[in-house]
Amino acid sequence: MPAVVWKGFVSFGLVTFPVRLFAAARAEHIQFHMLHHKDLSRVKEVWYCAEENKPIDRCDIVKGYEASKGKYVVVDDEELKKIAPGTATTMEIVQFVRNDEVDPIYFESSYFVGTEENAAKPYQLFLQALILTKYHAIAKLAMHGREHIVLIRPGNGSRYCTRSSRFARYSADSLDKLVCRNAPSIV
Repeated sequence: MPAVVWKGFVSFGLVTFPVRLFAAARAEHIQFHMLHHKDLSRVKEVWYCAEENKPIDRCDIVKGYEASKGKYVVVDDEELKKIAPGTATTMEIVQFVRNDEVDPIYFESSYFVGTEENAAKPYQLFLQALILTKYHAIAKLAMHGREHIVLIRPGNGSRYCTRSSRFARYSADSLDKLVCRNAPSIV
């Protein structure tokens, strides 16, 4: 079974249930290694401090945001977790659209959605509602450090897929470009 790439909840209105996303397909590519020409041994990456002009250990590295030229604000993982958007753990459905209203040209990545055993009933009800109404759901979720707009649609069998869109920036304006304006929305 493929690895879980995101774990959280699907949420719309008063309904919430836990889900997991699994990569549906991954691109295959050839990976080259950097080798020392003389003895063909692998080359190691060295972290180097420009100020002290010497190599440093990975444990001495922190994350920083350049607020102005040469001035940095240091940020740790706990601070990043505190400011993460709600969509980091919840896939928030923002709109339902007919299955023919979204152009596939906007799709980038596909995922299978799985649910926890104790949430199988709401998952199946949601899936059946999408199938019977011939609607898909548009949702927001944060994954890999960025917020994405995804389309949740019925797939083969009891699974459905989400596909992240290729928009560089996600806004209400880009959502309008993705779907027709006459689709019902959820507030």
